Amino acid sequence: MIPASRLSLPGARGALEGRHGELCRALTRAAPRAIESAIKAMFLRFPASANAPDMAARIAVYVHDLQQFPIWAVDQALSRLTGQFAPSAVDLVESVLALVQPVINERAQITKILTADVAAEPTKQDRAMVEQGFKDLIDGLRPNDPLDTRKGRPPTRAEALRAVDDMRAEPVALPAMSDRLRASLGLGEAAE
Repeated sequence: MIPASRLSLPGARGALEGRHGELCRALTRAAPRAIESAIKAMFLRFPASANAPDMAARIAVYVHDLQQFPIWAVDQALSRLTGQFAPSAVDLVESVLALVQPVINERAQITKILTADVAAEPTKQDRAMVEQGFKDLIDGLRPNDPLDTRKGRPPTRAEALRAVDDMRAEPVALPAMSDRLRASLGLGEAAE
């Protein structure tokens, strides 16, 4: 849930929607032919791998594994290759995914914002109503003693001493403690 004030800036939602569209376009899958061309060019850079008899099958594996990614990410990953041998399809997928992941994460964050419920800001009247509700709740939780003249203030020392004397004058018998409770409090066995 997002407060309405967060999206109330002029053009904020439109800017987010525009950026979301850019990210979606950037993540458009590459055409298989574009990936095939890029992989063939990669094998030309690595002659040790280029002359394999099963080259068509190898290229098909790379194309299959990379077709879920945009061509810009495949091209960038290929441009960063070093060494004597071509990377495996799995290694190349990991490189491409590392390039694409920040774009995927940003798109997910913007999607969360755009699809979040927007909560209206409470008005002064709403706040006053909630505050009054809490006051009523607190008043309802206080004992309703018609002789209580304190009106919510703490008792004075004299009032507290008088209350203790009243409790001593009319003691209330408490139910007996279970043996388990007595043991947990370290009081030992009950006297019979």
